[in-house]
Amino acid sequence: MRRRASGTLCWLLLSGSAVGALAASAETPDVETGRRLFLVYCAECHGERGDGYGMRQDISYARPRSFQSARFKLSTTENRVPSDQDLFRTIARGMPGSGMPNWSHLPEAQIRSLALYVRKLGADALRADLDAEVAAGRRSAAEADAIFRSRTVPGPPIQVPPEPPADEASLARGRELYREACAACHGENGSPAFGAVHVDFDGNRLPATSLRSAMFKGGDEGEQLYVRILEGMDGTAMPGYRDAYSTTDIWHLVHWVQELATRGDDPPSASPATMEPSTLAATPPPFPDPEIAQEPAEGGRSGWLTIVAAVTAAGLALLLLALAVGSAR
Repeated sequence: MRRRASGTLCWLLLSGSAVGALAASAETPDVETGRRLFLVYCAECHGERGDGYGMRQDISYARPRSFQSARFKLSTTENRVPSDQDLFRTIARGMPGSGMPNWSHLPEAQIRSLALYVRKLGADALRADLDAEVAAGRRSAAEADAIFRSRTVPGPPIQVPPEPPADEASLARGRELYREACAACHGENGSPAFGAVHVDFDGNRLPATSLRSAMFKGGDEGEQLYVRILEGMDGTAMPGYRDAYSTTDIWHLVHWVQELATRGDDPPSASPATMEPSTLAATPPPFPDPEIAQEPAEGGRSGWLTIVAAVTAAGLALLLLALAVGSAR
């Protein structure tokens, strides 16, 4: 325990020194500053390589994001590659309902430097994978370059149409659409249905978001919710409804979701097995990419940490028992 405490103290001292040095850095965002900031603020959870295997990976119910996948849940672009502003916003605001805190107390230039480095982590890992496939003869260089561009260069921003009034007619239509498209996972009353658990692209088994908790990972503003419903969330079970509903209907859905968020927490909804057939018909399709649902390649490491923790706890219990017996004598 002394070794662990001294190690933590050293980390804190080094972090303090690093933060002091970074505070004096230039205000222009750059990748190198982002790398140094990442090691100070992010590596404990996301790992020094951004692979999601940091020292504190087990403190949250879901493993921290591996940025090496070059995939992101939150974006406002047509091709779902986040813009610089999308990454800035996610870092600054955090992701409510997850282990990702907000970093809005950092200077804007530092947050933008972090965004640049996070993007580079994904781009470098993707480039390495594609180069390996080219070297193995599985892809042509031109094909690899096209894939790289499609997954790293943000597309044009989604044009959100003007919001219609959130009147009673809009809420009534939104509730109807919600029962059809959303209730199978999020529950008819906005609380996740029992058994509505899905696997995301990091291998985490997660329940659907409780809409009544009012904790939306991308924010509760109308435009953000509109984009989430329109495009879905990459690598999750949340599909997009661009081809299913009109832009006006998507706004009606936004209004009903915002209405549910005002109602506070509520007991979970009925299980999918007891829901009406009309809501079950809206269950999202499986992942189009079978690799999304695979367990993390190094998932066994968290198991070893659990074993070590259990052995340590047992040893401490035996030590306390021995001390108690000695005192009784």
